[in-house]
Amino acid sequence: AVAVGMVLAARLAAQLRRAPAADAERLQVLLRRAGLPVALPAGLDPEALLARMKLDKKAVSGLLRLILWRGIGKADIVRDVQPDAILRVLKPS
Repeated sequence: AVAVGMVLAARLAAQLRRAPAADAERLQVLLRRAGLPVALPAGLDPEALLARMKLDKKAVSGLLRLILWRGIGKADIVRDVQPDAILRVLKPS
């Protein structure tokens, strides 16, 4: 689950133009090569997952705090990610 979360966070950072998309692709390739899962399980409801994320200890007043990278080795705590951006990453492509 941790590897999947890393890939999703990297994709979100790329989507938000916080980090290069090539870094997200590189991470996914490396984790897959290591035999780790890089995608959410089939049939998982993105809306339900987002609702559960809002219950996480890092959420404050229903707003998510995410750790997003700016590239390999550089990360920030981000508090202003819109739910629709998160849903775009959670939905299967």
